[in-house]
Amino acid sequence: MEGTRLVDELRQRGTGRLYVGGLATDYCVRASVLDARRAGFDVTVLLDAVAGIYRRAGHSARALAELREAGAAAITRAEWAFAPEACLSQPG
Repeated sequence: MEGTRLVDELRQRGTGRLYVGGLATDYCVRASVLDARRAGFDVTVLLDAVAGIYRRAGHSARALAELREAGAAAITRAEWAFAPEACLSQPG
C-alpha cells in the first residue's frame, strides 16, 4: 500500500476495514496488513484464505502473531459465518 494511491482511493470510498487473504502470509500478506495498519485501517486477516510460502517451521505463525500485535484481527470463515457482527467489532 505504501507509495500507491490505494490508501487515498480507499479513504475516498469511505473504507475503514480491510479483509485480507492471499499467498505468502509471511511476505505479501504480512507487508500489506502492516502497511494498512500504519495507514490507520482496521484489518482482518482471513485465516483460511492465506498460506505461507516459507518452508521453515513456524515462520507463518510468527508472521500472524506479528500482525495480531500490530492490531489486526484474524478470523476463519466459520467464525465469520457464526458471528459476523462480532468479527466486525473486533479491534483491528
